Amino acid sequence: MNEKPDSITVATISPNPKGIVDGISTYCRALSQLFDGCDDVRVMPPLNCPVRESKLVNYVFGWRALYRTMKATGADVVHVNGYAAFNVFQSLVTARLLGKRIVYTAHWHPFRMLRRPLFGKIFFYVMIRPFLGFTDRIVTINSEDSAFFRFAGDKVRRISHWNRFKAGQLPAAGEKNKRMILFIGRFNAFNKGFDYLYHLPEGEYDIHCVGKGEVEVRSDMTIHTNVPDEELRALYARASLVVIPSMYEAFSYVALEALVMGTPVLMSDRVRIADYLGGCRGASIFPFGDYAAFVREVAAHIGEDVDRDKVLETFSPEAIRRQYEQVYHEAAGK
Repeated sequence: MNEKPDSITVATISPNPKGIVDGISTYCRALSQLFDGCDDVRVMPPLNCPVRESKLVNYVFGWRALYRTMKATGADVVHVNGYAAFNVFQSLVTARLLGKRIVYTAHWHPFRMLRRPLFGKIFFYVMIRPFLGFTDRIVTINSEDSAFFRFAGDKVRRISHWNRFKAGQLPAAGEKNKRMILFIGRFNAFNKGFDYLYHLPEGEYDIHCVGKGEVEVRSDMTIHTNVPDEELRALYARASLVVIPSMYEAFSYVALEALVMGTPVLMSDRVRIADYLGGCRGASIFPFGDYAAFVREVAAHIGEDVDRDKVLETFSPEAIRRQYEQVYHEAAGK
């Protein structure tokens, strides 16, 4: 129940099952936490609606269960997340049937980056786009998806992700390992760019890799798996460069966390957090696919100073929460 007559309750929906650790579910939970203690807007954790697996479209909600669960929230606004999944279509349809005001975040990737690009494109244009006319606001994360959704006109609001570290979680400044490079991601995922590390001269750097996957480990590589948050923060703090040679990242929490810790980042030109980092010292870019440029830029930027104050200001959770508050008020007509 709302504490104030004019307050707004928002139900968030992730297309993935409860318990799955993925970017969209993590975003929904973090968004709920962002509004802890806010009197005007209450954002609920991801809707707990059972799903079943589908070989064709990943996951599917039961229509009746979704209708009952969404209705029971009593939410003023339903915030639907995802774009190439059948249960995103189900969520938009159900919210419309219940007369809910709708905010939509696609967490969009270019179609060519999907596992089945043609299927994903057809699905979006046939099943999702026709229902976007019923949405009240569309939240985009970077310049590329903002350009994609320009057909929606003045409904679109670009809002960055935010710094999730609390002041007490940041370790005191310590001595950096001047040769240490940090890579975080799935080692054998084709889109994360682990193979770039093999192009670095063996023995010149102390390379630490956090993640999972079977790969060939060189003599200068240390592999970390199942790393607790405190240890990960310590790795960020010790590293002199974090590398993100990904084929595509709609944002990159790895980059943000590194910069907040005062550690410079070298990322490919397909990592879209760069849309917010123009001119920021400590954030550097190389052309994806250019291994020689990657090697040169690592040597040029390892140990570089970071404009941490600018990073903290740009990704301030308080400032970004105010932007979301405005979106929810606009969507609810309050």
